[in-house]
Amino acid sequence: MTPEQYERWKDFSLRAAKTWYATSRRPSAAWVLETVEEFFDRLDESDVPLIRHWDHNDNYPDRLDRHGREDRPLCIGDQLTEFLWEWEPYHAVVDDDDYEIRDERERRAHEQWEEQWGGPVHCCIRAGLDMACAPSGGVVGFTAGDIRAMYPEGVPEWLFPSDEKLVYALSGGASSGTFSELPDDAPLWL
Repeated sequence: MTPEQYERWKDFSLRAAKTWYATSRRPSAAWVLETVEEFFDRLDESDVPLIRHWDHNDNYPDRLDRHGREDRPLCIGDQLTEFLWEWEPYHAVVDDDDYEIRDERERRAHEQWEEQWGGPVHCCIRAGLDMACAPSGGVVGFTAGDIRAMYPEGVPEWLFPSDEKLVYALSGGASSGTFSELPDDAPLWL
């Protein structure tokens, strides 16, 4: 990842946190934004050039792991999972002497927390990464209007080149056009 890609990723992710969840109450938009900001604050700057996409990083130059293999930083997906683990309260609220019941309650509480609280953070960071450096279509559920709301000064050319044709589906069937031709309700796969 280049420094320019990193800045685009971070900017997109923060803008998404500010606009996509602006009316959210649980979690609040402020919490989503704070969590996305903290993720970027904790990201090791020396790892940034090794980031390729959500599921892969390059190896550290001249560094081996404890097994003598080439070492690499955790992929962003795993780093985000570990980061969000610190925020999850489910392990503190489940108290039961029956291990099977406790494990099932922890699993359900974890899934509920992840869907409600972790999901918005994942969406912002994943969509930003995919759009900035390695498009992979990892985030759905947002529209052209959502992107336009993120960039009131105008959607940057790097995000959707003006000559790039996009295919989108609305209730009337599939259509195509440049980003500027898309209606606000056109669904996007980021």
